[in-house]
Amino acid sequence: MRICAIILSVMTFVASVGLGDTVSVGRLPYSNVTITAAEDGTITFKTAGGRSQTKSFADITGILITGLDEFNEAEKLISGSGKSETVKLRKSIEDLGDKIAEIKAKIADVPGEQKRLRESADRIKKQADVYKTNAAEINKQLSELRKIDQALKSKGAKLKAEAKKMMNKARTLSRGNKQKQDQAKQLVNRAKQLLKEAAALDSAGLKASAKQKRLAAQGKRNEAAKIIREKRKDWQKHRDNKGKEYKKLIAEAEGYEKQAKRLADAEARRRTEKAKLGVQISALLSQEKSARKEILKLTREADDFPKVAKAQQEKLGEFVLDLDAKKAKLDQLAGGSQGPSREYAKAIRLYGSAMSQNVTPTQKKVISYRLLNTLEKAGWIDEAATLWLKLAALDKGSDGVIRCRPSKPAPKGDARNAKAIANLKASLSTIRKSPHYSPTLELLARIMLQEGKFADVVTLLSFAKDPNLKVMKAQGMLGMKNYTQAVTVVTDALGRLEHESLSEAMMTRGQALWGQSASITDKKKKEKMMRDAVLDFMRVGTYFPGTPRAGQSLYSTGKIMVSLPVRPNPRAAKKLFQFVSRAYAGTPIGKAAEAELKKLNA
Repeated sequence: MRICAIILSVMTFVASVGLGDTVSVGRLPYSNVTITAAEDGTITFKTAGGRSQTKSFADITGILITGLDEFNEAEKLISGSGKSETVKLRKSIEDLGDKIAEIKAKIADVPGEQKRLRESADRIKKQADVYKTNAAEINKQLSELRKIDQALKSKGAKLKAEAKKMMNKARTLSRGNKQKQDQAKQLVNRAKQLLKEAAALDSAGLKASAKQKRLAAQGKRNEAAKIIREKRKDWQKHRDNKGKEYKKLIAEAEGYEKQAKRLADAEARRRTEKAKLGVQISALLSQEKSARKEILKLTREADDFPKVAKAQQEKLGEFVLDLDAKKAKLDQLAGGSQGPSREYAKAIRLYGSAMSQNVTPTQKKVISYRLLNTLEKAGWIDEAATLWLKLAALDKGSDGVIRCRPSKPAPKGDARNAKAIANLKASLSTIRKSPHYSPTLELLARIMLQEGKFADVVTLLSFAKDPNLKVMKAQGMLGMKNYTQAVTVVTDALGRLEHESLSEAMMTRGQALWGQSASITDKKKKEKMMRDAVLDFMRVGTYFPGTPRAGQSLYSTGKIMVSLPVRPNPRAAKKLFQFVSRAYAGTPIGKAAEAELKKLNA
């Protein structure tokens, strides 16, 4: 609302300084334009870029004309006129309803809620214990792998230590007699064997041994080459021996390399497995830690819940009071018992004052159409109907002026409805051959239906051929409880109606079928007719969502689903009533849905 007020104040300033007119279509404002014509229910204006635009007055949401201060003030008053506030109130009511329902559900059973919280804590504790057990099992697997690595390292270290002792002892013995020197050679050979065994436990050691063998083989190759160059006695025999030694050393090196690869692959697999197990253990311990925190939180919540419930109960009282206040305010806005109705009355006076000024014929027509729009919003249907008849005569009943025809009667019993009926009836004889004769009949019939003059409507439209008038006629029959004829008449009209008129027609036929079903005694036939009515109501709710008629149709569907004679469906009805009570909170249909919900819950 504040943003709209700022925009309007800026638009008013622009108009006052003579920068051009402003025309708003929906939420789109055309600023700094020049209004060039107003006829046939449309306004034509030229934009700052020189482009000409023609829009129906039915689509116009605001106009500001340079120099017409009173007209501009009237436009400012009616702009928005409670609509945005109503939307906000309905959303606020819906949110409050959700909060209240949530709190009620939560504090309805304090011991039960405490029990639920403690049971949740117990379930999580069991899961935490599972995490801990699984982590311990995986840790055992990890320990086994580490033991294997440690055992291999320990065995290799022992073999190397034993070989070192033997080598030291061999060095001591080598200084003695020939027997001791022989013993020293045996110890050296044994030490070398132990070192080979130690190397076989480690891939790096095996690779080192393979490297040594290859170096030794290269040495034998070099010796063979020298023998060939020098060609000493029996050089061929010596060359062949060196070749055999070379091949033997290469074969040993390749054996070591293959063994080193197998050992390295096994070591890599163990490393990968250890890393994988470590990640699993970390994840399980982290999950256990989170679970323990959640257990502590749930336990505290269970212990503190009585205090929380008491505080929530106090908050619930505040919410209920706030909800009642918002619903009351919404009722006031819907009934026009505050703000907007006073603004409309003031705006109507300002339009009248602007009309009496020295204005051009085009400006006068613009003021008239904007006044017509405001008269209908204010509920002054008698004056709106009279003004529309004048405009229709001026514009020769064009499609544009017919589109601007008022359609909303005053509340039932309002004197303005009676005046409108009298004025419209009086006009019929003079406009019988005019294009706006049928739209005038439709408006007259709509106001008569509002006042409960059902028989008069049926008589008035007895020879009607226009499909929209036939729907009005069916509604009159519906009011007279002549359901069978109502179904026939509205069904005949359905195939020739425009899309925007279909919702009213389907709503009317659904109500007629529902009413007709009451007189059927056969349960299966009765249920079939009631389900046919449901189909019409659901079409309205599906194809025309968000409209007041959609809310009524969904509510009626819920009522039928509860009362089906063969297969009632209260569960589906409950969902429909819940939706309607929230989507149309604060409105009569929303309150009716709330009442039905209470009955079902009881």
